[in-house]
Amino acid sequence: MKRSFRIGYFVSPHGLGHASRATAVIHALHLLDPSIEFSIYGLTPSWFWKLNLPSTCKYKEYESITDVGLIQKGPFEHDLRRTNEELRNLLDFSANHFSQNLTFLSKEKTDLIIADVSALGVALGNQLKIPTVLVENFTWDWIYEEYFNQIDEFRYHADKMSVIYDKVDLRIQCNPVCKPVHNAVQVNPVYRECKDSIQQTYSKLNLPFEEKFVLLTTGGISLPVESFIGLRCPTKVVIPTKCKKLEQKNNLIFVPMDWQVHFPDLVNASLCVAGKAGYGTICECLATSTPLIATYRKEFRESSILKDFVQSYLIHEETANSELETGKWMQKIHTLKKPTGKLPLANGAKQAVKEISSFIQL
Repeated sequence: MKRSFRIGYFVSPHGLGHASRATAVIHALHLLDPSIEFSIYGLTPSWFWKLNLPSTCKYKEYESITDVGLIQKGPFEHDLRRTNEELRNLLDFSANHFSQNLTFLSKEKTDLIIADVSALGVALGNQLKIPTVLVENFTWDWIYEEYFNQIDEFRYHADKMSVIYDKVDLRIQCNPVCKPVHNAVQVNPVYRECKDSIQQTYSKLNLPFEEKFVLLTTGGISLPVESFIGLRCPTKVVIPTKCKKLEQKNNLIFVPMDWQVHFPDLVNASLCVAGKAGYGTICECLATSTPLIATYRKEFRESSILKDFVQSYLIHEETANSELETGKWMQKIHTLKKPTGKLPLANGAKQAVKEISSFIQL
């Protein structure tokens, strides 16, 4: 009996946007061939995969340092000193984490590696001579260029990562792309599909359908309920937080990060989304034609690219970080109306899988 094709998927732990993109690609691969088995490497919480992958998808999780990204102090602040220290360890290919991952990949008899931004995944593929696919809308060498004048060692890290990225067998760039690369394949924005109807989502929130709500998100970095208690809201606001169960305090509705409601369904059912404009949030607003009140991380190089994309494709208002915290952003809600009959761009996950299946002859 022929064994199943096995894919090792290396996912950056920087926020949940990379994991969201990975689930969309894994889901599309699963639809193409349900017999494919996945080994998922990274630090994304187990509940995320359980909630986002089909129950029929065969996968194992390996808790593994796959990437550093930029270590965050909170939703809007980075710790460059700690990031630099962690990068030294990540890119030390004589360290335990590298040999441990080599062992896992060999034990699983991995046929293909897919890396979402993770240079480590590409390096492991090169070492084991396993075909490797890179999925990205930016790479960290490009991001780190912004910090050369603050910590000179970032230049060394960026140069090393650039060499690794260049050795990938297939490079898929997901729009909005930050730095187009020659010979890479570009696809549409990649997003998770909705599961429930808008009416079903309202029912799970215990809200009457006529009582519209706004979704407030900090891009996968959950905050305690206490952070929002002072907000005075003219409309219902749904906020994923560190709470254990659904809670309502006046017009604030707190839902757990690992709640049994698909996040894209919350996006789809909302009047608009407010929060940090990360890749995943933007793409899921695009997929559902949901307006966005966005705050951008000015010191993060990807932000200007995302902002240009949002201004071209979404109904959009910008707000400052301080306005997000004080609730002043709510004054912008009345200026936004969800369009009807607008079709999203075709999901780039399906385009990416078409390229992958052609490359590996699935």
